[in-house]
Amino acid sequence: MRRVVLREARNCWNPYPGVRVACENLQAADEVFLTNRAHRIWPVRSLDDRTLTPGPVTRHLQTVLQPLLYELPMRKFLANA
Repeated sequence: MRRVVLREARNCWNPYPGVRVACENLQAADEVFLTNRAHRIWPVRSLDDRTLTPGPVTRHLQTVLQPLLYELPMRKFLANA
Protein backbone atom coordinates (compact mmCIF):
# COMPACT_ATOMS: atom_id res chain seq x y z
CA MET A 1 0.00 0.00 0.00
CA ARG A 2 2.68 2.48 1.03
CA ARG A 3 4.70 1.79 -2.13
CA VAL A 4 1.66 2.43 -4.33
CA VAL A 5 0.91 5.75 -2.65
CA LEU A 6 4.53 6.93 -2.78
CA ARG A 7 4.90 5.90 -6.44
CA GLU A 8 1.77 7.80 -7.44
CA ALA A 9 2.78 10.87 -5.43
CA ARG A 10 6.18 10.90 -7.15
CA ASN A 11 4.51 10.53 -10.56
CA CYS A 12 2.17 13.46 -9.92
CA TRP A 13 4.47 16.07 -8.38
CA ASN A 14 7.91 17.24 -9.31
CA PRO A 15 9.52 17.97 -6.97
CA TYR A 16 7.85 15.34 -4.84
CA PRO A 17 6.29 16.98 -1.74
CA GLY A 18 6.76 14.02 0.60
CA VAL A 19 9.23 14.43 3.39
CA ARG A 20 10.49 12.43 6.29
CA VAL A 21 8.06 12.83 9.14
CA ALA A 22 9.45 14.98 11.90
CA CYS A 23 7.64 17.24 14.33
CA GLU A 24 8.82 20.33 12.45
CA ASN A 25 7.47 18.93 9.15
CA LEU A 26 4.08 18.26 10.66
CA GLN A 27 3.87 21.69 12.27
CA ALA A 28 4.66 23.37 8.93
CA ALA A 29 2.44 21.15 6.75
CA ASP A 30 -0.50 22.60 4.85
CA GLU A 31 -2.07 19.15 4.65
CA VAL A 32 -1.39 15.77 6.22
CA PHE A 33 -2.76 12.33 5.43
CA LEU A 34 -2.28 8.84 6.75
CA THR A 35 -2.39 5.74 4.64
CA ASN A 36 -2.97 2.11 5.41
CA ARG A 37 -4.70 -0.88 3.90
CA ALA A 38 -7.95 -0.41 5.83
CA HIS A 39 -8.49 3.35 5.42
CA ARG A 40 -6.61 3.94 2.15
CA ILE A 41 -5.90 7.71 2.16
CA TRP A 42 -7.16 9.24 5.39
CA PRO A 43 -6.93 13.06 5.80
CA VAL A 44 -5.74 14.35 9.17
CA ARG A 45 -8.34 16.89 10.32
CA SER A 46 -6.49 18.47 13.24
CA LEU A 47 -2.97 18.69 14.57
CA ASP A 48 -2.41 20.14 18.00
CA ASP A 49 -4.65 23.21 17.99
CA ARG A 50 -4.76 23.65 14.18
CA THR A 51 -7.62 22.54 11.97
CA LEU A 52 -6.52 21.00 8.69
CA THR A 53 -8.57 20.39 5.59
CA PRO A 54 -7.85 17.86 2.86
CA GLY A 55 -5.73 19.69 0.33
CA PRO A 56 -5.04 19.12 -3.35
CA VAL A 57 -2.46 16.37 -2.80
CA THR A 58 -4.74 14.37 -0.49
CA ARG A 59 -7.79 14.78 -2.72
CA HIS A 60 -5.85 13.89 -5.85
CA LEU A 61 -4.37 10.76 -4.31
CA GLN A 62 -7.78 9.68 -3.04
CA THR A 63 -9.28 10.08 -6.51
CA VAL A 64 -6.46 8.51 -8.51
CA LEU A 65 -5.65 5.67 -6.14
CA GLN A 66 -9.11 4.53 -5.11
CA PRO A 67 -9.69 2.25 -8.13
CA LEU A 68 -6.11 0.96 -8.07
CA LEU A 69 -6.12 0.21 -4.34
CA TYR A 70 -9.41 -1.64 -4.69
CA GLU A 71 -7.96 -3.78 -7.49
CA LEU A 72 -4.84 -4.86 -5.57
CA PRO A 73 -6.65 -7.04 -2.98
CA MET A 74 -8.91 -8.42 -5.72
CA ARG A 75 -5.91 -9.47 -7.83
CA LYS A 76 -4.35 -11.21 -4.84
CA PHE A 77 -7.65 -12.92 -4.03
CA LEU A 78 -8.13 -14.09 -7.61
CA ALA A 79 -4.54 -15.33 -7.84
CA ASN A 80 -5.08 -17.50 -4.79
CA ALA A 81 -8.50 -18.80 -5.91
